[in-house]
Amino acid sequence: MKYFIVNNNYHDFSALQGDGVVLVDLTEGKPNIFHTERIKNEMLAKMRKHEMTKDDFIVVSGAGVLNALAAVAMKEVVGVLNVALYNSNDRSYKRRRNL
Repeated sequence: MKYFIVNNNYHDFSALQGDGVVLVDLTEGKPNIFHTERIKNEMLAKMRKHEMTKDDFIVVSGAGVLNALAAVAMKEVVGVLNVALYNSNDRSYKRRRNL
């Protein structure tokens, strides 16, 4: 299973790690959120390069517009939207499929 991290701003994503888990950064640091077309195209390219499937997830993180672009990109690549949401109460990720 792969988790596509919408924006890795150097947070701790260790709660996602496990056997066979692959973490892929879609963006890092502070991308210019006004370059929406370029960012979406880069996300699409990374999703395709890492062979995203309907069983994979995007990890909600970073600016809202980045998460919106990642959601649109995932739907375009695999036809579904699966997200992993961080729960600060127990420091785990909750997965939601087929949104």
